[in-house]
Amino acid sequence: MKKVNLTDAINRVCEEIKNDKGYRLSWEANIAMAFKDAFDLSGHKHDNEAVHEVANKAATSFLDQLINNN
Repeated sequence: MKKVNLTDAINRVCEEIKNDKGYRLSWEANIAMAFKDAFDLSGHKHDNEAVHEVANKAATSFLDQLINNN
């Protein structure tokens, strides 16, 4: 099995996120749900719709920063 270095692996993931809308959407959904789940488990009272919206925006922002800085 060929060993791939971390930089090459991250570059490949970023390229796939840039070029494959479905793949990017799966990343966004997983990041947003991790944020939302963590918030729900925190015990803070919140407006579920507002947290959902912020989680989606945070996921989009994270991926934009990841792929634009790579």
